[in-house]
Amino acid sequence: MRIAYITNFCPHYRVKTYETLSRYFDIEFFFYSAGDEWYWQKAHGVQAGNFKNQYLSGFRLGNTRITPKLPVHLWKGGYDIYIKCINGRFALPVTYLVARLRGKPFILWTGLWARMQTPMHRLMYPLTRYIYQHADAIVAYGSHVKDFLIEEGVPAERIFYGTHSVDNEQYAREVSEQELQTLREQLQITPDQRVILYFGRLEEVKGLPYLLEAFASLQRSDA
Repeated sequence: MRIAYITNFCPHYRVKTYETLSRYFDIEFFFYSAGDEWYWQKAHGVQAGNFKNQYLSGFRLGNTRITPKLPVHLWKGGYDIYIKCINGRFALPVTYLVARLRGKPFILWTGLWARMQTPMHRLMYPLTRYIYQHADAIVAYGSHVKDFLIEEGVPAERIFYGTHSVDNEQYAREVSEQELQTLREQLQITPDQRVILYFGRLEEVKGLPYLLEAFASLQRSDA
C-alpha cells in the first residue's frame, strides 16, 4: 500500500512523526512551500528527515502557492491513499481531485475548529466544506475540532483523533541550577523574579489578551 502525504512543509516538531510513519508505511511526503507563511518564524527554517520526501518548486499567484508538478506526481505515483492537510488553496483541491479521479481514498488532516473569516477563505469555503463532507476520513487534533466538523455536516464515524504528542526523551534530562542561572542572566531576570511563560504563536486566537489581563490583575512587581 503506497501513501502520498501532502502538506506545505516539514517543521522541526514533525520530523520524528514523519519518520515514525515511514517505518510502518510505504509513504512519500510532498512539500510545496518554502516556509514563508506569515505565521512561521523564518529562523526555524524547513526540515526533512529519514523519510521519502520532495520539496516541489512553485510560484505565488496573489496569496496562493501554485505548484505545477504536484498533480503530475500525484497522478503518476500509483498511490493507494492520499493524505492532505487542510491548508493550500491550490494543493488541497488538486489532491482531492486526483484522489477522486483515480478512485482512491482521500484523508483530510485538520486542526481547524472555526471558519476562517478572510475574504478569500469566505470565497473558498463552499469548496472547503464540500471536501469536509466528502473526505473518506478526517483526522482531527481533538474533540473541539470534531465538534466543529460535525456542525459542518461530517458524519462522526468518519472523524478520528490524531492528537499532538511529544518525544519524552527531549524533556527527560535534568536541568542544573547552573543552567537556570545562566539563562536568567542572559534574559536579565534576577533570582528573586518569578516567570510566567507563554509557549505558542503570538495571535489573539490563542487567548493572549486573557493572559495579559490576568497577569496585570496580579499587580505584582516581582514577575
